[in-house]
Amino acid sequence: MSQDWIAVDLDDRVWFEGAGKLGDWFWCSAGLMLETLRIPCVNSKIESLLVGRFNRQRAAPLLCLPPELLHEILVALNPTRAYTPAVFLFATTCKLALALARPHIIDLQRRHYAPLAGHRLVCIADGLGALAGCPAGLFTPADARALGGAPDTPLYALVRKSWQRRAPDPPALARPADLVHRPSVVSRMSAGDFATFRALCEPYRPPEKKWVLYSRTRHEYARADAVESGSADGKRMLWATVLACMCCIPDESPEMVMGSATPPKRGRWMGDCIELTTTEELEFELGDCSGSDGAAWTDVTSDVAALVYTMWKAGVRPWGDLPFCTEPSSV
Repeated sequence: MSQDWIAVDLDDRVWFEGAGKLGDWFWCSAGLMLETLRIPCVNSKIESLLVGRFNRQRAAPLLCLPPELLHEILVALNPTRAYTPAVFLFATTCKLALALARPHIIDLQRRHYAPLAGHRLVCIADGLGALAGCPAGLFTPADARALGGAPDTPLYALVRKSWQRRAPDPPALARPADLVHRPSVVSRMSAGDFATFRALCEPYRPPEKKWVLYSRTRHEYARADAVESGSADGKRMLWATVLACMCCIPDESPEMVMGSATPPKRGRWMGDCIELTTTEELEFELGDCSGSDGAAWTDVTSDVAALVYTMWKAGVRPWGDLPFCTEPSSV
């Protein structure tokens, strides 16, 4: 497979370019692209900061206001997200303020560090495939209007021309250096305040956590540790699995479907809302293994791991170049 590929976010209407050739993505962009799907565990970090009693709080008349009004103030502090430290500064005031700011911090971190999480995603190749050759429903009528162009225009070139490119490596959300021009704030902050400020600004992704890749659209999930178990480079293996599940080669032929001895033409999660989160967060959200709409969730770890492993054994490029050591435990 020699074509160039791009990952497309259908919700934000932006595209990401790895290293060009799909095989190069495995070697150059696996870490960066995976992190755009990996939701930071800031909720766990805040939970640890809230441990203990809420006594000995600072005298803050502002905190006597009803919580609903404080939430409105937090939204008003940063209406355009032009100065994100405002929310973090409020959170360092005391544990009560931190608890009130928790949903706002989680939202800021998710939007900034995991911009692809929960979005409709597809990976498309350079070629003659046009919008008309895509499966029905992959691109909505609004998407098609935003792309413009004739129905027979090659989709790869159309997306690159009409939509913006986004880098997969976002800068820091907020840094202590951002406070330099606010000396009145800095003068009242202790060393502990700075430590809390930094902890709330940085993405928290503890390596000991177990991660789950899942499709909100299809109510399916795959355990990352099982997918990674067959390779010495688990991160690259996981990204190879993501790509195999979201690839699309536009073609009107009905037989052009994902196969085990050919490159994937219709990925299992093509155009789905995909996320990478911890098993604890997934269990908390799913409860009794049901989605928010009551639909049951299915563990498809063995299916997606077997797909990549079978393509590797068949020598399908670039999956045939993956560094398998043993057969994945889930296959």
